[in-house]
Amino acid sequence: RQELVQDLLDQVFHGSAAALVQTLVRGETLSADESAEIQKMLARMAAEEEEEDA
Repeated sequence: RQELVQDLLDQVFHGSAAALVQTLVRGETLSADESAEIQKMLARMAAEEEEEDA
């Protein structure tokens, strides 16, 4: 699955995960639950990065 997603990012979004997310959000393909889960994942990632930088 990871390889397929990476290929999609590379070929369609020129390696930009942000462009993929923008497409999902703007296309209204995310449910409220999916949006909330993505927000939680991003918050966890940010917290982990802050811990690493401390």
